[in-house]
Amino acid sequence: MSDGALAARIARLEDREAIRTLCSRYSLAVDDHDFDTLATLFAPDALYGWVNAPPQGVGREAVMEVLRSRIAPAGPSFHVNHDMFVDWDEHDPTRAGGMVFCHAEVCPAGTQLIGAIRYRDKYVKAEGHWMLAERFLSFLYFTPLDQYPGILALRERLRFMSPPQPAHWPAYAV
Repeated sequence: MSDGALAARIARLEDREAIRTLCSRYSLAVDDHDFDTLATLFAPDALYGWVNAPPQGVGREAVMEVLRSRIAPAGPSFHVNHDMFVDWDEHDPTRAGGMVFCHAEVCPAGTQLIGAIRYRDKYVKAEGHWMLAERFLSFLYFTPLDQYPGILALRERLRFMSPPQPAHWPAYAV
């Protein structure tokens, strides 16, 4: 293997780790209600929202407004990232996409909720570091703890809203 090929492979591994760290910093900043840090994680023209819907935030400032409106009233939270993968843009080494699998607990208005989330992301490397260019959330479930038993047997697994709504995935009906 040539020195150039080895250097490229090492750079790709470093980029993958930087993206993993970016996603971990997002979870920590959400849990800490650290909006200053959150703002640094998004590209200036970032998009944010739920899958299969128009973006709720377009541009860093709008994304931050959405995040403040959701996070501030959510009470204490704990986001745990699990596996993730990164797909590289073969035409542009400063762009990638991926998915992060996560469980989250939140406690708005004293009601503890638990959720299983997939973050569908696009990443961009600018100003020397990786940022979120897009982050779209999808949910397997998001429910109060007392409604958790048997949640996967239901179609309407988004139980934090009234009336409960169908989950984003899987696409097939239960």
